[in-house]
Amino acid sequence: MLFFINEKGQPGGHMFSLENTVSALSKSIETGVYVLGSPFVGTSELKCYLGSAPLSSDSYKTVKEVIKRFSPDVIHCFDITSYVFVSLFFSKNYRILLTKCGGPNPRTGRFIPCSPYMVLYSRENLKYFTRKKKYSRTKFSFLPNRVCIEALKSDSPYIYKDKCFNICQIIRIDPTKEKNIHSSLNLIGHLNSQVQNVHFTLVGTVNSQESYNRICDYINNNSLSEVVTLITDGRTARGSSFLPGADCVIATGRSLMEACSLGKLVLCPVADLDIPVLLRSDNFQLLFDTNFSGRANSSAVCDKELEIIVRTLNDTKFRESISEYTKEQADKYFIITDSIVGKYKEIYGSMKLVNYFYMLVKNLHIYLYYIWLWTGRK
Repeated sequence: MLFFINEKGQPGGHMFSLENTVSALSKSIETGVYVLGSPFVGTSELKCYLGSAPLSSDSYKTVKEVIKRFSPDVIHCFDITSYVFVSLFFSKNYRILLTKCGGPNPRTGRFIPCSPYMVLYSRENLKYFTRKKKYSRTKFSFLPNRVCIEALKSDSPYIYKDKCFNICQIIRIDPTKEKNIHSSLNLIGHLNSQVQNVHFTLVGTVNSQESYNRICDYINNNSLSEVVTLITDGRTARGSSFLPGADCVIATGRSLMEACSLGKLVLCPVADLDIPVLLRSDNFQLLFDTNFSGRANSSAVCDKELEIIVRTLNDTKFRESISEYTKEQADKYFIITDSIVGKYKEIYGSMKLVNYFYMLVKNLHIYLYYIWLWTGRK
């Protein structure tokens, strides 16, 4: 099994999903990982890491040699860019699979390639693609499970402030994430006035200095400096190390699933409230359908949600019941168990060689666009 992924030297959710998937599968399947682009340190430290090459047509010979040497039964791509590269140049004599790691549905799907086999992480994506005539010959598998619990627990945990109820959030600091961050800070402001000894640790790589400055201003202007710790240094590269010691995690996507897998209380941002909501039985499916992305409309009332969160912090039995529920859902949907490994084996075993002509016809405009990018034309 040869995995391909496009990386830019920075951590991303699809990269951690690949690392965890490979860690689980490698117990019973021979695996290799090759990076198109600049590998992040986590990927390059995998035992099955084979190397990297620039995302360019000039890398054709290098990648061809890697594939020939490894001689995989199946090529598994973990993002659209690596899939386009591999399916264009190398899929003719191989079985190939694409995992689309969540994200919103595309507006038109025009630049989402056709793949004979596709793994999807969210029901939101599954509903979209299965209704599109373009993908009528694609075999879809809904496998949201992307957390290898052994890999998650191997990180050296961050040590939080003692005698505090510690809430953390791991998130990029850039304009696209500011709403989620401000909703968290807004919640901390409410809790600080109602609950004693609450501390919030915000962990994020700074992708935008302007966003960082606005967040710092918000913290200072709302007198939150004493209850907020902002971490933006090299420790952000392994955000999962902040999860084990936290009492509660504010998260979306993969981070939320990791927190649930550890039995943490979890809060999830939503589109229609200025505070995150507590993940629980009466909103789990709604939030799950959009991959816990923050895009869901909760149809909830802010004061009522705040009341539930305060009760969770003050009522030990209620808090334990919520934690038990999220852990149960994680065991079912998020953790890569032996059963999930078996499902991957079934998928791989049922795959057939690519109909290259069909792929070329369906994806020609996409291939031409990427060739234009890879050859450096302006």
